[in-house]
Formats: sequence, C-alpha cells, structure tokens
Amino acid sequence: TPFDEVVPKFNTSFVPYTQKDPIKPAEFRYCGGRWLLTHDYIKMSMHEEDNLSDCGSWLLRSQPYSGFDLGGASGSWQIWEGEILPTDVTLTCNRCEDNADCNLNGVCNNNGECECKKEDGVSYFGERCEIKLKDECRNITAPAGLLGFKSIWSTESIEDSVVEEYSRPLYFYTYTEGEESWDDSMALVFSGSRYFVAYMHQGNIDGASAFWDWQIRNFHGFWAQAFRPPESFLLSEPTWSDTP
Repeated sequence: TPFDEVVPKFNTSFVPYTQKDPIKPAEFRYCGGRWLLTHDYIKMSMHEEDNLSDCGSWLLRSQPYSGFDLGGASGSWQIWEGEILPTDVTLTCNRCEDNADCNLNGVCNNNGECECKKEDGVSYFGERCEIKLKDECRNITAPAGLLGFKSIWSTESIEDSVVEEYSRPLYFYTYTEGEESWDDSMALVFSGSRYFVAYMHQGNIDGASAFWDWQIRNFHGFWAQAFRPPESFLLSEPTWSDTP
C-alpha cells in the first residue's frame, strides 16, 4: 500500500522538519517473465546508465515464471548483493482462515483480516492480535534517570483505537509534576526491536498537529531515519516486549 504522497508543512526553521519527503515503499512487480522486488531508493549500480534496462534495478528476482499469482513463485530466487547470489524465498498469503489465526484474541472477518478484541481491561494489537495492552499500562511513569526528571507517558486513542506503531502502542510525553506547559512534545516509539524517544518539535501547537499526524501514519523504521539526533534519543536494549 503506498504511503501518503503529500507532506503537510508547518512554519518552522528547524531543519530536520523542513526536508521530509513522502516515503516510497518497495514493490513486487512482474517484468521480463519474472517477479521482481524493487525499490526506487536502492539501485544496483551507482551509474544511472546501468539501471536503465527494461525492468530497471531489482533486489530480488524469481526464476522465469508465467503465473499470475505472486504466491506461486516461492522457491529459488536470486538476490542482488553487489553480485547475483541464489536465495530461497517463501511467499504466503497474509489472510487469516479462522479465529485461531488471530491467536483467539480476535475474530477473523470475511476479508481475511483479524479484528482484535478489547475485553476485560485488555486491548490486542498486531496483524494476528498477538500484542497485549492492559488498561493499567496505558500510563507509565519513567524514573528520573530517563530524562533527568520523573516523567509521565500515556497512550492516546483516535475513534476508540489506541494510536500504534509497528503493532505497539505509542506513548506520548504527558507531563512532569510541577512543570509548565511547553510547545514541544516527545513520543516513546517501538521500531527495529527497540523502543526510543522521538522528539516532536512544536508537537503541542495546533499548526503542527497535521504534520505530526502524517509522520505517525507514514513512519518507516529505516527510511524515516528517526534514530539520528536531534530527532531521537534514548534507545532501549533490543526487546520484543508488548510495552516499554
């Protein structure tokens, strides 16, 4: 599914937030009798003329295949890593078949998608409803060692659905006791098997809300380059925990 193609702007001279382009996703496409995995940001060669074949640059390609179903092309493929190497690729349909595919924490609907439950003070997330959030974990307190002062972080909901990133709830900096309100904000985000604190410049003012809503909807753990200062700080150790 393509990401949004228009980036909202807001009035800021803070350089990291004036140069955000829409993120293009990778795509599978059929060309030259094979299925190819391509990405506009990754080329096989630094020389543009080398990337101008009928099918362009590719990262993965199947064996010659005449079928219309990408899933039928599983098996031996080729991968480009500076040279063409063999690799095995398994492609499966992401549809659920029954409620067991939703870990019994959701219902498999007629479209083959898991509709995750909210019951007994627990909400479930993820493509297979494998992530659990208890109501008492919607607010967390970080000790003074995290930011230099004791801080409160809370989840937010839109239309009764908790805002999430990579199937984990997104925690927003709420306040520190005795602190005056401020224009900037922060979020505790899961990505790349770690939690990290993302700095949201002017995140609490109305003029920037559309921009940050877009950032959350279109966040990509690699292409957003969110792990670099000043946009983020405080990385956790690798973890697959449901919450921080």
